Amino acid sequence: MVKLILLNILLFTISIRAQVVFVDVHDNIYEYLEKLSIRGAIDYNGEIKPLSRIYVAKMLDSASGKISMLTEIEKNNLEFYKKDYFNELSKIHQDTLKTEIYYFNSGVEGRFHAYSFSDSFLFL
Repeated sequence: MVKLILLNILLFTISIRAQVVFVDVHDNIYEYLEKLSIRGAIDYNGEIKPLSRIYVAKMLDSASGKISMLTEIEKNNLEFYKKDYFNELSKIHQDTLKTEIYYFNSGVEGRFHAYSFSDSFLFL
């Protein structure tokens, strides 16, 4: 009986996916993305809100490829936002993701976390 329960739990948890996390519509990232779009660094439509954090990370990643089009202030803001969206950027670049566990420490991106865990297996 216990084996059957454990098997059911295992089978049902395999199909679990995380929900989409949206960025607050009043966040400053939307203004920044609009500026990058005006410069031609990304293709962004400011009419659509809210955006998912993974979509914003893809926009930031795209802007990183056109860094020469940005001003110094925009480059500094890009670095700041890349720290904020570090986990999402890690999901985009799974090949560089290592297994890491942090307790009450700064992660790779330099921001404080009470607990953080990353592994390429968990980012499906």
